[in-house]
Amino acid sequence: MAAGWPPFWEPQSVGQTAESATADLDQSPTHSRVVTRCDGLTNLARGTRSLSNLTAVTRRSIGKMPRAASLDYVADRPRTVSLEDAIVCWLDLLGLRERLITSSQNASESAFVADYLRVLRPIYRTLRWDFSATDFRWNAFSDMIVLSVPIDSGHPEEMIAQLAIVAADVQFRLACLGWFLRGSVALGPLYTTRQFVIGTGLTNALRLERKEAVWPRVIVDVSIRNALPTFLSYYSEPEDSPENLAFAGDADGHVFINYLHAPIGLDYTPDRTGQLLDRHKERVVNALAEHRHTRRVRRKYLWVAAYHNWFCSTWLDAKSAKELVIPHVRKRAFVQLVEWARL
Repeated sequence: MAAGWPPFWEPQSVGQTAESATADLDQSPTHSRVVTRCDGLTNLARGTRSLSNLTAVTRRSIGKMPRAASLDYVADRPRTVSLEDAIVCWLDLLGLRERLITSSQNASESAFVADYLRVLRPIYRTLRWDFSATDFRWNAFSDMIVLSVPIDSGHPEEMIAQLAIVAADVQFRLACLGWFLRGSVALGPLYTTRQFVIGTGLTNALRLERKEAVWPRVIVDVSIRNALPTFLSYYSEPEDSPENLAFAGDADGHVFINYLHAPIGLDYTPDRTGQLLDRHKERVVNALAEHRHTRRVRRKYLWVAAYHNWFCSTWLDAKSAKELVIPHVRKRAFVQLVEWARL
């Protein structure tokens, strides 16, 4: 008999008939009866309680089932929800799954996850404070982060620029740990709570990231891209506008979040900004060395290196830029947003 199985589940011998099995069970102190045919064709179980009584006991043991959990809830009580037009930023942490697997194999997964949360938690608290007057949402699952906020129809440029600055802060902090992001910013209807995120705003952002982002960058969809020149025109000096700081143009025509501007936008001192950019440089150089034999992956970090060099050469003084530039990296035709808008 298999250990732990009740006596009436013990398989009968091949020569035992159903009648003899029943007779044996009738001598048992248990109230249950089981008739077993050895050919496996018939299994009959009878007990002193009916199925309905057993169901009632089970329900009492697990407590009263809430209406929302009943099987016919959706059919009997259809609901509608209110979708809001929102700005949605989809962020994908590149290589996180592989890092998790490696850390698990090295028995260091707990430390890896702790580092991940140590970075994200203060960012989340900062975002909740910055967007306290809005319905800002943050949803994170494994290697994916979704930032969203309803659009202010009166001043959409403010919400778009602010969300881009927030996404840049997330992207820069993680990049300084060697965790690079790819993603997109899109517009569309969205329903979001702590438990659920659904809507074409999310699917638009996901599709854009998967099909067009390509490099470790966070690109904007065409509706935002087409509106940016208008937003720039609101300022007497567009070069100093939040949009020009938050976005940049790429050689393929895409506009992406200018995340290396994050330390400057946070008003760090020049020395502190230089230290952070030097850390970013170190992470990029390490990534290039780590993936020197994997051409497909290495190309992604060559893009980051070219962006790093362009940013330092464009936004910093010549002396600082010379110290921070990564050598032996081919230039790419990045431009400031004001220049992109003139093209």
